[in-house]
Amino acid sequence: MTEEKDVAEQVAKEKALENMPLTTSEDMLEGYATKKVALSTGRVFEIEGFLPSSLMINTSSPLLARFLDGDEDAGDAIFQNNGGVVGDAIKQLVSDHVVNVPVSMQPQWRCAKGVVSIDRFELTEIKELFKEMCALSGVQLFSEAEAEN
Repeated sequence: MTEEKDVAEQVAKEKALENMPLTTSEDMLEGYATKKVALSTGRVFEIEGFLPSSLMINTSSPLLARFLDGDEDAGDAIFQNNGGVVGDAIKQLVSDHVVNVPVSMQPQWRCAKGVVSIDRFELTEIKELFKEMCALSGVQLFSEAEAEN
């Protein structure tokens, strides 16, 4: 009896699927945006937004808020001499979403010609790019939420 029920459910799912429209590129690009940003270092980059669900760090972390507000000790703790999990996640996000320059997580000596290592970015640039990418993507950071209250 359960086998017949399973077959009937499968047939019903297949018939429902036949009537569903295919996803389009317009559907997939809904909300996609790029932006040109000038950093305090004078460098200018074009960045793209990301899906907020792909941000795998706690944006309400007080330590992250301190880093974003310029606390060097918090930055040291987050990046832990280039080995911190949160720091690596921030670097990966930045390297993946700079549009005008191909950026890699690899050290510069391992990068192909024309590709720039994330290690060539100053920490302040990584912080500023991360904040801009979050804003472009609609991700509210802890320090911003606190400022509103």
